[in-house]
Amino acid sequence: MTASCLTPHVLYSDNHLLVLSKPANMPLQPDNSFDPSLYDWAKQRLYQEKQKVSGDVFCGIVHRLDRDVTGVVVLARTSKAASRLSEQWRKRTVEKEYVAVVSPAPASPSGTLRHYLRKNTITRYVSVFDEPVARTLPAVTRYVTESASASAAMLRVFPETGRPHQIRVQLAATGAPILGDRKYGGRPCSQGLMLHARALTVAHPTTQEIIRFEAPEPDWWKQVISELPFK
Repeated sequence: MTASCLTPHVLYSDNHLLVLSKPANMPLQPDNSFDPSLYDWAKQRLYQEKQKVSGDVFCGIVHRLDRDVTGVVVLARTSKAASRLSEQWRKRTVEKEYVAVVSPAPASPSGTLRHYLRKNTITRYVSVFDEPVARTLPAVTRYVTESASASAAMLRVFPETGRPHQIRVQLAATGAPILGDRKYGGRPCSQGLMLHARALTVAHPTTQEIIRFEAPEPDWWKQVISELPFK
């Protein structure tokens, strides 16, 4: 991918929020890869915006997005905003919409997936179970088919809980792994993981206005989609 493909795009900004569209292959926050993170990029932008050369600016991470997943990320610009946004995620009042390309298509064109997930903190692999077992957490995801062919489908996905790798492992468990998700049995995709955070709907932390933030799919998705015989 080119450097421009690795640059976040600003979707919204005010004194309380910074909403970005995260590119693929960019970690949300600094990790042991030492690759530039979305957090680093956002902090630098806030420094430039405030024309500060020293001191600090606040940038709060209130939710997660896997490194290879693209799409909407909401950051808080004050500690009060961070606290109020985090509460919305805890209370599950945030509406989340993803789009995923899976192969093969799921057996049912729509449904609600209910599983129990357990993450290995060493390997970071998430195991999925139909019934609760030790150290598992419940996961619920709804999906509807947007378009489909005999070999693949594009799904609108609505996670109701927020477990690590939730969408990826639940779709894989139903026999419809995400294209490019080799970790959970998906077919290879040279462009990347076909999972995108399309929209987040939150209450503004100060005005309480309900706002829906949307990010279009990356340009490279078009190439992948064009090669799939969707109806």
